[in-house]
Amino acid sequence: STILYYTITSNVGGHTATTTDTIITMFGLTNGVPYTFAVTATNEVGMSVSSPTSNAIVPAAVPGSPTNLAIIIGNNSANLSWSAPVSNGGSVLTDYVIEYKLTDGGVWSVFNDGISTNPFATVTSLANNNSYDFRVYAKNIIGPGFASSEVSGTPGSPAQVLIRSFDDLITPGIATAVRITNDGDTAYEYQYTWCVTNSELNTCGGGDDIFNSTAAILIQPHVDFDTILNSTVPTAGNYWFHLIVRFGSDSSEAIQSFTVTTAAPVTPPVTNPGGGGGGGGGGGSSNTVVTTNVNSTSADFNRDGKVNSVDFSIMLAFWKTPYPFKNSYVDINRDMKVNSVDFSILLFQWSKRPVLFKE
Repeated sequence: STILYYTITSNVGGHTATTTDTIITMFGLTNGVPYTFAVTATNEVGMSVSSPTSNAIVPAAVPGSPTNLAIIIGNNSANLSWSAPVSNGGSVLTDYVIEYKLTDGGVWSVFNDGISTNPFATVTSLANNNSYDFRVYAKNIIGPGFASSEVSGTPGSPAQVLIRSFDDLITPGIATAVRITNDGDTAYEYQYTWCVTNSELNTCGGGDDIFNSTAAILIQPHVDFDTILNSTVPTAGNYWFHLIVRFGSDSSEAIQSFTVTTAAPVTPPVTNPGGGGGGGGGGGSSNTVVTTNVNSTSADFNRDGKVNSVDFSIMLAFWKTPYPFKNSYVDINRDMKVNSVDFSILLFQWSKRPVLFKE
């Protein structure tokens, strides 16, 4: 008798379907769950016995999007990391596909890192100082899923930062010895910012800097750059020195606390010449104060008994600023200007003791 139809039944969930063909698609299954099936045939007489059980299969869809994509830039490279998708689509992941492009007008390209299910990778052969966008797909036996969210970064040559020492910690000027090391394999021009704050948690440019300045330097690969950074503080007390060195979209930072004191005042010498009485006259005595006119002639602006780089930094802070000056000593010749004349006097007095200065 002619076969009227076939009936297919799943071993899990009791899913059934009928067809007059020898091929059928079963719907309503659950991804990730293994199924086997059996089939019967029906004619005018009735239903046959069931066929042997089929091999097991696991329905699946493409995986979901990878999550938590993060980036750490490197020298001509970018280190990416991410988390696996919430759903693998019902099939184990077989690979992650990484794509990247220039942020400005670029076209997505696949980074050829081979086949790997590790949730991290380093994208190489990037151009320093160019911004790139990155995204990641997960793949399973069905194919690639949906893209992760995008991250952006600008590669640059990494730097090591060290605060070495402080010098002349007397208000208002401080000098800080620092070192910046190019840890990359190519020469790189670093922009560095140093600032003084009243808290370790305050960062440079946060609106509460006591002092802030920025400079740039080209450093050859694996070379140390040692320099002195000058800053000013208004009063004695405890402060924090911050040094931030930027490379690409990343940065290195060093922070160090320091304490500033106020220079002890210069005490003028006092002589006590005695007076004698003449015949018929009365005797007498007087106190005569002998002073050195340090206030009007000295380049020792912080009154520490030395003329050095700290005084030079203080002069720079007041260079060609309008009168009156917060530190009146910077106008050495008292012409209500801080200019090359005062600078020449400072050079003449360099490393000499203030009590020896002359008009």
